[in-house]
Amino acid sequence: TGTITNIEGGTLDLTNSEGGSFGTVDAATQLDLDNAGTITGSVTAAGGDDTINNSGIILGDVVMGDGFNQLTNDSAIFGNVYGGSGVDAVTNNSQIGSYGNTVEINLYDGDNTVLLSNSNTYANITLGSGADTVTNTNAFVDGNIALGDGFNQLNNNNSNITGDITGGSYSETIDNAGNIYGGVNFYGSSG
Repeated sequence: TGTITNIEGGTLDLTNSEGGSFGTVDAATQLDLDNAGTITGSVTAAGGDDTINNSGIILGDVVMGDGFNQLTNDSAIFGNVYGGSGVDAVTNNSQIGSYGNTVEINLYDGDNTVLLSNSNTYANITLGSGADTVTNTNAFVDGNIALGDGFNQLNNNNSNITGDITGGSYSETIDNAGNIYGGVNFYGSSG
């Protein structure tokens, strides 16, 4: 265990193999991380096009900076997930958060995509200005979804969402073939 720090100007390309464990990853610029082990702390990247593939366990937060960021989770993330300004894509094929421990997925401004498939997501999902898409297929979301301003799309296919869904100005579209147990409110929507 320990801390891996990448100084500014470098690119951190890191593979944590199954059975491996370390504390914190802190990349000052671009981060390319393949984790199959355990990260007991947080993963933090500054500006740059970050790619994080997790098939292990991340106990802390995942913080991606500005740029085109991609996070694919095939195992477990127990902390918050943050994107920066720019295009962010989060794919959850397993678990983010845990029952009784609702976390935050906040991707801020940009044209963001959240794909939830055959997964449990115990998180409040917040998207900023931009054309955002949330697709929830054969999955469970225990939390609220705030689509933000922009031309947004929510697809809920054979899935359950326990919280409220809100949208901002511009156009919001919901294609629901599942269950939404909370309220649906689009404030100032024009479409």
